[in-house]
Amino acid sequence: MFCPKCGSKLPEGANFCGRCGAPFKYNKSVYEVQEEAGPEPAEEVMPEMQAEDTDIAEEAPAVPPEPKEEPVPEIQEEAGADPDEPLRTVIYGKNGETVLFYPDRLIYEGNTIFYEEIDAVSAGGSTVSSSGLVVTSHFSGHVRFELTDGTKVNLKVGGTSVYGMGSTKAGKERFLELMRAVYQVVCRAVAQRLYNRIRQGETVEVAGILLSEKSASLTVGLRKIPVTLTRENFGEAVIKGDVLIFDKAGKRIVGYMTNVNNAMVLPYLLNTLYQ
Repeated sequence: MFCPKCGSKLPEGANFCGRCGAPFKYNKSVYEVQEEAGPEPAEEVMPEMQAEDTDIAEEAPAVPPEPKEEPVPEIQEEAGADPDEPLRTVIYGKNGETVLFYPDRLIYEGNTIFYEEIDAVSAGGSTVSSSGLVVTSHFSGHVRFELTDGTKVNLKVGGTSVYGMGSTKAGKERFLELMRAVYQVVCRAVAQRLYNRIRQGETVEVAGILLSEKSASLTVGLRKIPVTLTRENFGEAVIKGDVLIFDKAGKRIVGYMTNVNNAMVLPYLLNTLYQ
């Protein structure tokens, strides 16, 4: 602290100045030098999301809600991508069976499916174990495409282990790689087609949810409680094992298993329409 008369530095608690003799009453808030608080840091504003070269990405709000879980990353497509160059190549079969994902089609085992022919996409996997005389574990997964002509195409992935030795783990890894590519390429294409219809004023049904340009209508729980999603209350949709939908406060509204037709298309549509 300092003398209020001559400015000399004084010991804490002094009742008079040792230099000029001026008496005074000690008051910490008055006579001690207070450390000047620095300016509060400016609030960091998240940059605007950059729309990709696809009509499905609308202009995002300046400060989008912070996601609870990173969704599967989207493909960063270059403008004018070569239609004859695959975007993804996935080995899904234990014997080397491969799927090539092109911008407009996929090719597997000599068969070609154009994305415009796909009406619904689903995927699922499970592991069954037995502990009898021989301890075994078997993983079985599939990705299913339902085409507009009623045809159903299944890409199956499997693996079996005995006493922990075998291909169960490898089968799961191949399935996840296949499912990731399907989500990034095929589901995006299906979502684009549905999005275009919604933007033209249609109301479309996706995984039991009625979607229009302004709102989505669904029911929640065993009691089928009606819920309406809009830009005011919708938070985000992500894939975390299942497809999960959150409100703006981060509360989970509902979840859908990926084996429900077009459930994996919902994150693209909901996040684009209502964020």
